[in-house]
Amino acid sequence: MAVEAVPAPRLSHPIVLAHGLFGFDSVGKGRWSFRYFANLPDWIRASGNRVVVTRAHPCGRIATRAAQVARQVEAAFGNEAVHLVGHSGGGLDCRQIISGLGW
Repeated sequence: MAVEAVPAPRLSHPIVLAHGLFGFDSVGKGRWSFRYFANLPDWIRASGNRVVVTRAHPCGRIATRAAQVARQVEAAFGNEAVHLVGHSGGGLDCRQIISGLGW
């Protein structure tokens, strides 16, 4: 019996995924390879959402990482409102973007 995936909601603004400390695109090799956000970006995009998966220094200061993420968001979406989703340290980066960079 096949299980159908529940579709992601369609949001009006783009979604930004920010990884935590020691984030990676993928780790491992072949069958034992894992992507940081697994299938989450593909699942979100399948509903027509715009998604960007950001890259920041794996163990940099929060202010540095936040600035790196902010530049990528601005390059992808200009000054459009976005949904920031941070995992672990990425949540601290997102908080810094909002409070420290005035978003």
